[in-house]
Amino acid sequence: MTIDDDNDSTRKFEIQRHDKEDGSQWIKCVFLKWGTPNPIWIPSLRDLHRIIQAISECEDLKYPPPARGRRQLLPFLYDCVRTADWDAVARKYKIPDRDRGRVIKTNGARIAVALEPMTAADIKW
Repeated sequence: MTIDDDNDSTRKFEIQRHDKEDGSQWIKCVFLKWGTPNPIWIPSLRDLHRIIQAISECEDLKYPPPARGRRQLLPFLYDCVRTADWDAVARKYKIPDRDRGRVIKTNGARIAVALEPMTAADIKW
């Protein structure tokens, strides 16, 4: 369940399988940048719902008219469930790869100033 490649995401946290008290498996996130022992978070589906709702609201603010950003997010989330290959998803949705806020690969996104720190508003759908 751990992705081997070195990137901004994998340097922030690691995702591991976690045995719950009832014997079933879930995940835990081990945060790698916040001291030792590394903080651990075991997200619930409710946590994921809250995160997705917050992202949806931000996407709607970036891409008016109302709910346009949310509508763009739906197929992305669907593909994330179906496709383990992040590079394929990033290329399909033109999501730039970043390293410490700096764009290192555009994946087809039209970016105002390539290879410089950017905000989501710089990405054109």
